[in-house]
Amino acid sequence: MAVQPEKTETLVGMAILALLVVIAAGILMRQSRYDPQWFTMSRSEHEIPQAAGELSHLQELLPDGWVPLTPLETFSPENLSDKINGKAELYLAAGFQKLESQRFKRSDQDDSWLELFVFDMGSTRNAFAVFSTQRRTGSTPVDLTRHAYQTENALFFVHGRDYVEVIAAEEGLADEMLAIGRNFVERKPVQSDELSEQSLFPRKNLNAESIALLASDAFGFSRLNNIFTAKYNIAGQEMRAFLSVRPSGADAQQLAEAYHAFLLENGGSDVDSGTNLPEIKLIEIFDLYELIFVHGRVLAGVHEAESKDAALELGLTLYRELQEVDESQ
Repeated sequence: MAVQPEKTETLVGMAILALLVVIAAGILMRQSRYDPQWFTMSRSEHEIPQAAGELSHLQELLPDGWVPLTPLETFSPENLSDKINGKAELYLAAGFQKLESQRFKRSDQDDSWLELFVFDMGSTRNAFAVFSTQRRTGSTPVDLTRHAYQTENALFFVHGRDYVEVIAAEEGLADEMLAIGRNFVERKPVQSDELSEQSLFPRKNLNAESIALLASDAFGFSRLNNIFTAKYNIAGQEMRAFLSVRPSGADAQQLAEAYHAFLLENGGSDVDSGTNLPEIKLIEIFDLYELIFVHGRVLAGVHEAESKDAALELGLTLYRELQEVDESQ
């Protein structure tokens, strides 16, 4: 009865030995055909070789000594989130059309690289909206376009319908980024990047670099779109003036009434403005003050003032500014 198990074990052992011999033979055969490319990083992971005539139009913007690190990538509204996950909705709400991006490096330094992003936003207004609402703190204005600034490792600017970012992997590439920016501007002339609403804000106490355009959902109200805002400091209090040129006076009035109702529905209460301008509405909400008025086709006001007096001072200054503009036209 004990003989059968011994025979079985012997057969199993012989089968295992045979399998090991086959495996060893395979390894020896693979070693005899060794290809160093299987065990090293391919060149394409360091540098993208491109034949003459196949350069991307973004590569033409490079200063001397820079080469492609990745191929040109293009993204549409349908797949923008693949590239900028978490921020795509901001661009889409502002009218995003297309993104082109490509990464470049110094020809002799694999770890010194930067990436160029060109967002086609469809219009200067849309491009300014994403530029202004994402402005980085501690930035420095640069003489490139009307709307341009630089940080320690990045450059941001608006040129026509394009919003452009140049992001570097390290500090110390300011000159190279500016060279790319200047080449972009020179190779793509535009008529003007002026936005007329910016000139409507009173200059006194204005932080000019704070002017921004909220393309949609301004102040948490879904119907408030195309709202320009600007920060002011009055008697040590920071607040924002806002304005929006609407298609008609009736549209401006309807939107003002809707925003007023929205504030009341969310805990606000009307406060006597103490002025002889009945069109001005002053609302206290969560210990802050909102001021709203309509002047012609312009919806305007003050957002989140800490005191009634400060809200009225800025609101009346903005009202008079709009009056003077009307009288001068």
